Amino acid sequence: MELFDGTMEQREKLLGQLFPKLETYYRETKQLPVSSEWDVDEIRSYASAFDLESGNKAATVLDHVYEGLTKYHVHTPHPNYFGLFNPRAGYTSILADLITATFNPQMASWSHAPFANEIENLMIRAFGKRFGYRVDAMEGTFCAGGAESNLTAVLAALNSHFPDFNQNGVRGLTAKPVLYCSSESHHSIVKAAKLTGLGATAVRSIPVLDDLTMNTVLLKEQIAEDRRSGFQPFMIVGTG
Repeated sequence: MELFDGTMEQREKLLGQLFPKLETYYRETKQLPVSSEWDVDEIRSYASAFDLESGNKAATVLDHVYEGLTKYHVHTPHPNYFGLFNPRAGYTSILADLITATFNPQMASWSHAPFANEIENLMIRAFGKRFGYRVDAMEGTFCAGGAESNLTAVLAALNSHFPDFNQNGVRGLTAKPVLYCSSESHHSIVKAAKLTGLGATAVRSIPVLDDLTMNTVLLKEQIAEDRRSGFQPFMIVGTG
């Protein structure tokens, strides 16, 4: 195990080498260009500078990775980055990631990580209360991102509307399920329909009004038409 873990002295030395660099980046991100024009061959050459067969010194690798991310990277923590919802992480969140990586809590089972599970439940109740849900009738889970969240929502709606779905899947459905989202919805809704076995055609894209809200008149018409055609609506996706 020492091959991977190193000694306490080695770990302290590596952390002491890396921490000042990360602090410099955190403190001075705004002085870097948000993005640059990339040269693919140059980046591939830099990324493959080490011999993976013979191994490399950890200290050298840390410097190499830090420099590579500093030079060849869209700096999403930059205050002038407006691409996607990747806000600058609060410093306590960075420390939380370090704690999580060290303890590696297994959240699938309460018995393996009771404290971490109860912290998650506490946060779910806190968020749910903010959204107006009743604390005594609230459940939830944290997801890694929007795509996983949308997939979870589609699965929850399927299991709620079709009680046999969990055991029999789409093969056990007696009607063709359809769900509705606006034309401005994220593509992960269609991806979720594919992953759950419904297929892309199960997603009804509803046009939006001038203010980009879903046209609910057309939504009602589409739902009525689908029901007449033998489809079974089970979900409406709201977009904020």
